[in-house]
Amino acid sequence: TVTKAFGTLANGLPEEMLGDVMPWMFEMLRCSGSVERSGAAHGLSEMLMAMGTERIEMLLPDILANASNRDAAVEVKEGYLGLFVYLPVAMGNAFEPYLEEVLSALVTAQSDEVGSVRDTALKAAQVVTKQFGASHTSMLLTPLDEGIFDIDWRIRHAAVQLMGQLIEQILRAHRLPTQSAELMFCEQLPRDWRCHVLSSLYIVRSDENHVVKQCCAQVWKAVVQNTPRTLKELLPALMERLISSLASTNREKQRVAARCVGDLVGKLGERVMPELMPIFMNTLSTGDAHVRE
Repeated sequence: TVTKAFGTLANGLPEEMLGDVMPWMFEMLRCSGSVERSGAAHGLSEMLMAMGTERIEMLLPDILANASNRDAAVEVKEGYLGLFVYLPVAMGNAFEPYLEEVLSALVTAQSDEVGSVRDTALKAAQVVTKQFGASHTSMLLTPLDEGIFDIDWRIRHAAVQLMGQLIEQILRAHRLPTQSAELMFCEQLPRDWRCHVLSSLYIVRSDENHVVKQCCAQVWKAVVQNTPRTLKELLPALMERLISSLASTNREKQRVAARCVGDLVGKLGERVMPELMPIFMNTLSTGDAHVRE
């Protein structure tokens, strides 16, 4: 294809012989036509990969700055965000050092007021999650965990969607069903990871925003077939997360954790209180001062 040809050209010629090709490609990222911007993003990703990771490291701060600049023109934001639709695939494992920073920027872009910018950022985030979900799970979890408790509901919504995709990639990698799994009891996966992800999802099921709440409920239903059974197994880890969230300086974490505790006691009351009290008492005696408060 034409885009592959750009990579071949960059790989076969010294950079000084490429003249104005790369500046022209970057200029095309800013043009008004969406097709041209997408083509430029694809071609640039092939060229950058051919030039090597040192060149990418040098340009990445500027790429992220343009992609994240809220005051930039819509075309500029879309063009630079569009690079991350293609770069992760073109670079493969060489993209690993940039995973957390890039995914964090893509999730944050969901707060943009322009729908086309949000769509481009989400598409790029989905590419990153699909490409690296099974192989670099822990690196992707950090920005997603931060996103699901963000003050902006659009960021929370996108983070939940991506969390669902991440779980799906993990299940596929282990040849487990993706729509009728009992994630808590999938012994092939690390227990700590299962507890962390399911705790996050259960807490966000109490989100005050209907869109976020509904999306999270759908993800939960895909990986939990028996909620009471899962909660019984999950309870110690869930309470640890809830207590930590209640003690957080993040107001959104505090609010959703408080709603979740109320929902948990309201639904399971007598069944969970005998197990909740020892957890609370243990935390009171062993947690740090802020968590005890």
